Amino acid sequence: MLCCTIFRKIQRLWLSKIQNALIPGKVLVLYGPRQVGKTTLAKDLLSQVPLRSRFVNADELVYREALASQSRQKLAEVLGDADLLVIDEAQRVPEIGLNLKILVDSFNCSLCTNRHKSRCFHNSVIRFKRSRSRF
Repeated sequence: MLCCTIFRKIQRLWLSKIQNALIPGKVLVLYGPRQVGKTTLAKDLLSQVPLRSRFVNADELVYREALASQSRQKLAEVLGDADLLVIDEAQRVPEIGLNLKILVDSFNCSLCTNRHKSRCFHNSVIRFKRSRSRF
């Protein structure tokens, strides 16, 4: 019982921090070890933000292919009319960094959840961040 209470307090603390970090046109990445509650946290966030939102799981081939397409049209179909897109298991999407760039440059806010610290995902996001740097 005490463990659940502590977990809920931690979760509420992180939810408010994440809500404050949601900025249109920016990508927020949640990553960490397996089974620590990233997906649960993202779903709780969706239930509390006053934005039109959509949750997709990149384990599903239909989403993984669309999110890897580098096609503005296919990415728009995934986003739909949502202002906030949550991509679970984003590390499974090839060239996720470039596709996130296309999403934020063309639309609004994306939130990615990642099951674990994937080297491929990390490198892709680092490339994306460097391409967005101002010199």
